[in-house]
Amino acid sequence: MDWNAVGAVGEVAGAIAVLVTLVYLATQVRHSSQQTRLALSQARTEANRALISLGLEDKILEAHIKADMAFAPEPLGPMQMLMSKAALSREEATRVFMVFLSYWNYVVQIVPVVEILSEPERQQFDSFIRNRFRSPGTYGEIYKLWRVRRDAEYSSIVAYVDAILESK
Repeated sequence: MDWNAVGAVGEVAGAIAVLVTLVYLATQVRHSSQQTRLALSQARTEANRALISLGLEDKILEAHIKADMAFAPEPLGPMQMLMSKAALSREEATRVFMVFLSYWNYVVQIVPVVEILSEPERQQFDSFIRNRFRSPGTYGEIYKLWRVRRDAEYSSIVAYVDAILESK
């Protein structure tokens, strides 16, 4: 073997090593990006929970209802349904609707990353959707009204929830 052949083998080995390294780095970048998206999603979910919890505090809820009544004296959509069909006060209806929004926010955060859940976790999540949003029931009825308004905004999430509700 001469030095030219050894050099050529070395160049080929070096090129393969660079290619393997690039593939490895691309995989790491993709994984890192996915973890960053998950962390951001979790942070948004936690912030939303904190805001909803804050909104459910008695004094804040009372002020919210007073302000809401000043701008929208007659409740619409889910609030109207809760007040008329369930005979809830505006405060009670607001509390129920805020809890629905908490559930909905949870679903909105999980559906885009549902493929990374383990099979038992996914089954548990799908069961959560069925238990919360299937009709008849308070949240199922709210979901029916809610999905009409949110279908375009959350089309993939509404499609996922609808598919789960239609299964089993």
